[in-house]
Amino acid sequence: MRKLRVAVDIGGTFTDLVAYDEGTHELTTVKTPSTPPGFIDGVMNAVAKAGIQPGEMTAFRHGSTIATNAIIERRGAKTGLVTTKGMRDVLGAGRANRPDLFNSNWDPSPTLIQRRNVLTVDERVDYEGTVLTELDEDGVREAAAKFKKRGIESVAVAYLNSFMAPEHELRTKEILEQELGDDVRVCTSAETLPEIREFERTSTTALNAYLQPVVARYLGRLEEKLGEGGFKGQVLIVQSNGGVMTVETAKARPVRTALSGPAAALTSRSER
Repeated sequence: MRKLRVAVDIGGTFTDLVAYDEGTHELTTVKTPSTPPGFIDGVMNAVAKAGIQPGEMTAFRHGSTIATNAIIERRGAKTGLVTTKGMRDVLGAGRANRPDLFNSNWDPSPTLIQRRNVLTVDERVDYEGTVLTELDEDGVREAAAKFKKRGIESVAVAYLNSFMAPEHELRTKEILEQELGDDVRVCTSAETLPEIREFERTSTTALNAYLQPVVARYLGRLEEKLGEGGFKGQVLIVQSNGGVMTVETAKARPVRTALSGPAAALTSRSER
């Protein structure tokens, strides 16, 4: 049996495949039409067109525009955000830049998370990571109850200065997961982008939460489809920096599969 390393990239119009034969060192290339909204069909069509059986593949690398399309088309998850009391409008304010300073007709697009779904909790950490106000765990549970009532599918947690001390965010995640169950995904800024600057960290975490259910469903179906054909290797997902990550990492950090600059801008009023 052949041993093939296969890479497939999905675009909005075409799906491209490259296969490397480890024995003969030959390359096979294939281009097929993409099949929105069921992009996995396009992937499998490309594999079939190349005359490849999934069981022949020793490795499968995959790049796609699934995350980017979800952002552009505004079809991500219904998302909530939990943040520090007094920091509710970080997403809405952004960097306060205008693309056209003197255009009085310019109107910014709405944020990916509605303001009513940005909830605040009492807690405070200073710039050195010293806890000034302990986390109000009852406040987190109240936020969880509101999210459940509103049908929120994914929640981002971004507290002030949490990149210096992530304990409040991690505890909040534990409580939210307990209260909301396995059907609702929760991510924190400490795990997603533990860096200084509130808007960049909050917007990236919000975007990550917005994409999680969409990307997780897609990757789950992809693995299932490949497995049905006999594929037993590892699926690796291409990141926006050109590297690869495991499927589990991609499900937890789907923001890494989107273009970081435009993606961050789409979550705010600042760059539109």
